[in-house]
Amino acid sequence: MQLQDAGILSVVLPVRGDSDLAGIGVFGGSHEQTTAIMNGDPAVAAGVLTAEVYEASGFPGDALPS
Repeated sequence: MQLQDAGILSVVLPVRGDSDLAGIGVFGGSHEQTTAIMNGDPAVAAGVLTAEVYEASGFPGDALPS
């Protein structure tokens, strides 16, 4: 939640159902910044979770419904 409070992590989406994914996070930083953040995550550093970082883009004004 600290990353959300700092405005670094925009959206956290836990993945439900039968999937190898635990969740998806939408970050506002660069690929390098996000990779560094995820590599520093305690669960990733301990090998409990793995993280893959992909670059993506959206359309101006995109938002989740409130």
